[in-house]
Amino acid sequence: MTTRRQFTYGLFGATLAARAEQEKPDFSGTWTLDADRTEGPFTPPAMTQVIDHKDPVLKWTTKFKEEGTPKLPVFLTGFAVPSGEVKSDAHYETSKIQAGERETRTMWNGQRMVTTWTIRTL
Repeated sequence: MTTRRQFTYGLFGATLAARAEQEKPDFSGTWTLDADRTEGPFTPPAMTQVIDHKDPVLKWTTKFKEEGTPKLPVFLTGFAVPSGEVKSDAHYETSKIQAGERETRTMWNGQRMVTTWTIRTL
């Protein structure tokens, strides 16, 4: 009886884990920043991002309404680069950016893909 119950709980847990894995969203598409809903100490410039998401890789291209890449405060440099790529495998990645160096880490938190970054200026 105990073995059967453990097997049932194990199977139920595996089913929940598989279902959670399937429920991760695909962020592919064209996304436009809604400045009216943006909160913070600085409003980013008008921009649109085209995202190609094939988990674990998410690639983006940013197009700004104004020509060129606008001057941004260093703390916004993490997401407003013209193009880039992250992997949702929770590993740290370092890349060169205009302000210096950006270290990112991306991972899933349920259905949310969370990216943290650190900027090291020159």
